Amino acid sequence: MDSVQVAHTDIFRQGFIAENGSYKGDHAAVLFDLKAKDKLYFLGGGCEPTTAATGSLVYHVCGWRDCAPFSPDIYRMNPADVGSRSSHQAEMAAPESDWGHEYFPRISTDGRWLSYGASTGCHALDQCDYEVFIHRLEEGVTSRTRITADGGNDQWPHMFVGKLWHEEPGPRLLVTPSSWHVVLTPGEAHPRLPTALLKNSGGGSLADAEVEVLYHDAAGWLSVARRGSGNEQEIELALGQPRLNEGRYRATLTVRVDGAASSPQRLPILIEHGGDDPEAPSGCSMISNEPQSPPTLVLALAIGLASLWYQCRRRAGRSQRARPPRRPRARAHRAAARAEAQRRPGRAQAPPRRAEAPARRLVLDRSGTHPQARPPDPPRPRHPPASPASEPVEGTPETMAPA
Repeated sequence: MDSVQVAHTDIFRQGFIAENGSYKGDHAAVLFDLKAKDKLYFLGGGCEPTTAATGSLVYHVCGWRDCAPFSPDIYRMNPADVGSRSSHQAEMAAPESDWGHEYFPRISTDGRWLSYGASTGCHALDQCDYEVFIHRLEEGVTSRTRITADGGNDQWPHMFVGKLWHEEPGPRLLVTPSSWHVVLTPGEAHPRLPTALLKNSGGGSLADAEVEVLYHDAAGWLSVARRGSGNEQEIELALGQPRLNEGRYRATLTVRVDGAASSPQRLPILIEHGGDDPEAPSGCSMISNEPQSPPTLVLALAIGLASLWYQCRRRAGRSQRARPPRRPRARAHRAAARAEAQRRPGRAQAPPRRAEAPARRLVLDRSGTHPQARPPDPPRPRHPPASPASEPVEGTPETMAPA
């Protein structure tokens, strides 16, 4: 195996058959062949496997019985003989009482040193008094040098061997964060985007930064403001558009500082909006996140404005318009007419006509849009009663009878 990945698992707790044998126990370090990722190999009982930057050995904390008599200790193995595990042996195995409870193994960047933490038997990894030790590889299982002498919890040491870092003589631009990705659920208010801090990881002082926004979807939905000067500059970002439709909004923020290394820096911004923007004042504004050519954009804008004008006018009319009264039914009108005729003395009641629809007169209100039905006059009797002979009868000369 010339390309491996190490991992920690507890699948051997109830027993498990790996590619190189069957094993059972709590916690185990395992190997994966990156060229055959469906195969798992048993490295050793324990945890915290690690590898070196160069070389052919892998390391882990061994805690099973095969690491006796001073477990837990730090073991190594060559993955080339993972089938037999014949090279699985101790790298550091001091007595338990003599700072021999070893954990946190790391290999130095040059592949020559092992750094680790150890206690005198206390196991709680984040509470016990662990001290830092270094050990030159393959120089005996008890050869070591103690680095710390502190009653606190010292763990996960690491050695960097190589050229030391030196500050550059000129300014170097560093922007944090380097990207923004915001997901808005339907109805969620616009959040405050993290402020971008402009730092100088070199020497000297930064010039005033120039900021530019390149929109990839729609435009104008982001507001940018730069504040400060020198090495104390920042950029505040906010969603400036009052309403965002459902969709993805992408932009690139470009920061330039004259005379600074690593300038300009281009920072991506992605807003994923779920719709139903609660910060929309009236629901009559719109932006489109689809790129369009100029003629298509003008046509789409005209159609969109006409549609929005119609919708807004319709909504305003609905809120101000009074609801028209319901028309009374014809049957109720006929019943009311019969009752009125019975209350008038000296008048005969006309027989109802079922096939004849009641007369209606339509009157338009001032708006001229909603007709209202007005109840008709009571029906007149078809044959009026005869007048007594002693009383004169009024009429025209053509219809008046002699006394």
